[in-house]
Amino acid sequence: MPRNVTVTVQMPHDVAGLERVLDRLGLAGDEVDHAFGLRLLDNDRHIYAIRVHPDSVGKVAGQAGVRGPFASPRIRPALVSAAPRSRRVLRTV
Repeated sequence: MPRNVTVTVQMPHDVAGLERVLDRLGLAGDEVDHAFGLRLLDNDRHIYAIRVHPDSVGKVAGQAGVRGPFASPRIRPALVSAAPRSRRVLRTV
């Protein structure tokens, strides 16, 4: 099964909602990742992200306010030490 890809959509906040985005872009419900939903990326510029099926990219590419597709890599948390390592050298006597 192909992995979904991310596209960004610029929409005013008062009309932003997943169902409204689907209507505006001409997408059916089974062409998007509902678990991902509609994510706000840039509040000042009213930019949102959705994940769409790769076969549906052609429907949305080139529409006004739409950018992408962008890869949707799996992101795992990195193991990060809470405290920086000490540079002190311990010597044995």
